[in-house]
Amino acid sequence: MAFRILSGDLSGLSGRSVEVEADLVSALSSFHITGLPGPGIRESRQRIRSAIENSGFRFPDRHRVVVHLAPASVTKDGSYFDLAIALAILVESGQIAPEVVNPHGFLGELALDGSLRPVRGGATVARHLLRELKSNTNGSHWNSGQREGVEETTETALFVPSGQKPLCSPDFESLGQILECASLSQVVRILREGDAAFKFHAGGDEITGEVDLAGPPDIAGQVDMSEVVGQVQARRAMEISATGEHPLLMIGPPGCGKSLMARRLPGLLPALAEEARFEVRQIAELVDGISSLKGERPFRSPHHSITVAGLVGGGSPIRPGEISRAHRGVLFLDELPEISLAALEALREPLEEGVVTLSRAVGSMVFPGQFLLVAAMNPCPCGQGEEGRCRCRSSERHRYRRKLSDPLLDRFDLHVSLRQGQVPLFSESVSDPPESSARIRRRVERARNRAESRGTKEPNGKLKWADRDRWLQLNSDSRQLLEQWEQEQSWSMRRWIRFLRVARSIADLDEADTIEEEHLLEAHSLCIPKISES
Repeated sequence: MAFRILSGDLSGLSGRSVEVEADLVSALSSFHITGLPGPGIRESRQRIRSAIENSGFRFPDRHRVVVHLAPASVTKDGSYFDLAIALAILVESGQIAPEVVNPHGFLGELALDGSLRPVRGGATVARHLLRELKSNTNGSHWNSGQREGVEETTETALFVPSGQKPLCSPDFESLGQILECASLSQVVRILREGDAAFKFHAGGDEITGEVDLAGPPDIAGQVDMSEVVGQVQARRAMEISATGEHPLLMIGPPGCGKSLMARRLPGLLPALAEEARFEVRQIAELVDGISSLKGERPFRSPHHSITVAGLVGGGSPIRPGEISRAHRGVLFLDELPEISLAALEALREPLEEGVVTLSRAVGSMVFPGQFLLVAAMNPCPCGQGEEGRCRCRSSERHRYRRKLSDPLLDRFDLHVSLRQGQVPLFSESVSDPPESSARIRRRVERARNRAESRGTKEPNGKLKWADRDRWLQLNSDSRQLLEQWEQEQSWSMRRWIRFLRVARSIADLDEADTIEEEHLLEAHSLCIPKISES
């Protein structure tokens, strides 16, 4: 009778349950894996055989070993099933009792010596498998008919490689038990020893993770806004952008501080909540591996030669792009007009929807894409843009600006023009030093708390017009000013809404309940595109 074990792999950024079935047939020695296995799974046959033998167990040489990965209609690849396949073979060959294996789930890659290695996206798969195990504690389709010798009190557990458990969020403990193991032989030993061994190993006395993610990351060690001298209006725009997560476009000559300030924007954003930190770690683990996991707000700054696939995602298998890698953080696009038109236009939908949907022949995958967009550009091809210093012809300037479409510019809430002025680095007349990131961040956090007190969970940059009664409080002067501008301006509905969102963020920074006239005036100075003025 074939034996089944629960395992899983990745489908995009979501976990997926896979049943690993093994059967031994008296025939010439062979090893077959079915169920649409990819190259990584087909190559695992020799790896699994060596791992079994080097761990002190016997590989059934005089049998035809058939392993099936269900469901058979879904393509699978990777090394997620190595541990489950090895255990299923050991059970079928009579080296492990089936009743000690079938209540549990298994995930991990096997080395030739039998040691276990973490798998890509293991935390995501582990979360899904724990929920599957919890919902199937009293029996399910994957272990039905194999639990006759299992006590109903037997605790289910998920076995993962060493170093995989620290990547999981704290709520994993409420879903089920995670046991870290260093090798196949250790997994078998724990299974044979029973529940007492589960409690011992779950405490982490033998195996400890290498990644410490117990608390929020320390922002103090990041680059600081106190290093930015001058550019008062741009610093104010950065604070407003961090408050409501408003997309920001900076235009200025080379060396005026555009990139310098953009790299300091993550330090102005509040620390992430635990669920958001898990999302960031989830994407980082999927793309970069374990070593890059910090749980802090990401900052991505791709080169301007980036392709559409590099920005939104793609490839085979499909991987997240820079948009998803900047999820819950900052995506900085320098030299904005030098980026391909197709890549720039691909930004429009994720900015509005907060997700990236990739449709291919094999199906559709959805990646997260809630990021704060910050872009920088020169005023003209030569970079100077000032009268008397610019070396560009008018046709060159016009061609340079035409690379940015109006629909794309409409999606920037804030537009700031930076100038190359005198920098008071050594002057003793400087009275007030620039504010630090920590001081600005405290104001941003207070403003966000005011927004949350109104019942809005999203930042101001995502406020909906349908909920305007909740956030658009105007006094008589500000309403009169808006009525005047309504007659003078020919703005689109999108620009009006974004303009009012910025005004709401400015009012929150000033700790005002209503949007006043001065807030509208400041928002008006920051929301008008500066390309035509440069």
